[in-house]
Amino acid sequence: MKNRSGFLMRILCVVGIVLVLAMILSVQLRLDELREQRDELAKEVERQADRVEELEYEIDRPIDNELLTELARERLGYYRYGDTIFYYNRGE
Repeated sequence: MKNRSGFLMRILCVVGIVLVLAMILSVQLRLDELREQRDELAKEVERQADRVEELEYEIDRPIDNELLTELARERLGYYRYGDTIFYYNRGE
């Protein structure tokens, strides 16, 4: 009987060790995923900081005729009299 209980104890120890190793592996994989996510978020924060800097520049930029002309051309699609406009079809 003592031999049998010793054998069961060894099996339980092996099973316990396997479970602990499986949990450690699972935690390690999750940690790797979180590190990758952290790196992606850090890159996104950097991109957004650059965008904020660009927007702050535009806010601080003085409003003059050059700016108004640029905005009218780029954002509203306006052109000056005498500009040559080229049209092309992408699908053809």
